[in-house]
Amino acid sequence: MVYLAQGIPNGLLTSLPEELILDIIAHIFESSDESWESITSQPDFRSLLLTSKQLSRLTDTFRYRHIKLSPHSLTSLKESVVFLRDSALATSVRSVEIIYEERDPMQEKSLLSLVKLSLSPKDQELVTSAVADIGMPGVLSVDAWVTAILFRLPRLTALRLPPSTMEAELLTPYPPFEAFLEHPNRLQRLRKLSLATCWAVSRESLISILQATSLRTLEIEGWERDRLYLPELSSPIEHLILFPHSNDHLLPYLTEKNNIIKTFKALRSITIKIRSFPWSHHLLLLMSHLQAQKHSLEQFHLSTHSPSEPIDSEVSLVNFHEFSRLRIIFAPTVLIFRHLGNVPPSLAKTLPPSLECLTINGYEPVPGRIIQLASGDFPNLKSVTVRDRGNFPDEVYEAFRAADIMFTDRVFLLNLHPVSLSRYFVITAVQIP
Repeated sequence: MVYLAQGIPNGLLTSLPEELILDIIAHIFESSDESWESITSQPDFRSLLLTSKQLSRLTDTFRYRHIKLSPHSLTSLKESVVFLRDSALATSVRSVEIIYEERDPMQEKSLLSLVKLSLSPKDQELVTSAVADIGMPGVLSVDAWVTAILFRLPRLTALRLPPSTMEAELLTPYPPFEAFLEHPNRLQRLRKLSLATCWAVSRESLISILQATSLRTLEIEGWERDRLYLPELSSPIEHLILFPHSNDHLLPYLTEKNNIIKTFKALRSITIKIRSFPWSHHLLLLMSHLQAQKHSLEQFHLSTHSPSEPIDSEVSLVNFHEFSRLRIIFAPTVLIFRHLGNVPPSLAKTLPPSLECLTINGYEPVPGRIIQLASGDFPNLKSVTVRDRGNFPDEVYEAFRAADIMFTDRVFLLNLHPVSLSRYFVITAVQIP
């Protein structure tokens, strides 16, 4: 995104209507929507603030687009009142990440006393009114405070909740999460919910979440060890993002007949990022359950923290051919090329004709038959990236050049190819969105 900001001369940019400039700035910060990163910490934000007075003013309107709330921080609680005081700032917020730490009741009571002393009578009245509005009776608590703030952000689209939101063993539901479960449609624009857990996600919690009509993306870090049975639901979730801590945490969500993946009726993307590569039987279960999504799935992403680790010898290529709408694949090399028989099938029989972008990485070398991707069997293919292999035969690079497909390997990523070749690929990379 930074190249877009640098590629437009300042005079030309500031001559545009402010509505269009705001759209351009929003596009620059678009990647942060998925990363939970504060916009103020990004180099682009600081650069644009220093460009001109006009751009500084317009850029500053994005300051609160992504915010972090810490219920046990005096500074965070005091600053959050600004969203009760200024409706325009509250409207500018798109995502909230709640940072949580355990405190005993006496510490919390002391913290609240300090915060109230630091607020004006008018601000205290705003907080009291907001808490009363969400229907959380009893003495004011920091959790009620944060929940009230969340429900006063009319354009909140993404919410990340901390580990203590989960109901497991001796843990109690974190009130903002509990309030969301009781009123799943109150945050009418909420499109993405991210849950982190070191223990479990209860069946009741997931059922409630999956019925929230506004949600489209569900992100869960960590998995429970017990089996989870889910009834058949028609959930609106389109994007599922999983960060299992280990293979054991992934298995319960694959073994039940009605598991979380099969609950979705029209999943468009699935992302799984796991510490080590799944065992072969886990992978077979995953792909078996994804068959229910073969007419809706558009993106498949499977990656590990250690892509260079050897992968179970029983794991072989996955047949994606019947996934009729699959456009983007990010997967270990073995899932695309490893064949345990004598003669491997052609890529035209294992990859979908709809494929647009393929990214592979992993322990094993990439066979020369990667050149089949440039044969014309994939009319929509725009880019192929090999993240940790390079130095292919010259005919491979020439084939992709002739097919007008951007081909990037590890040597290109490290900028080690000859200038004559790298110049061609840099130009192509700019043209491909």
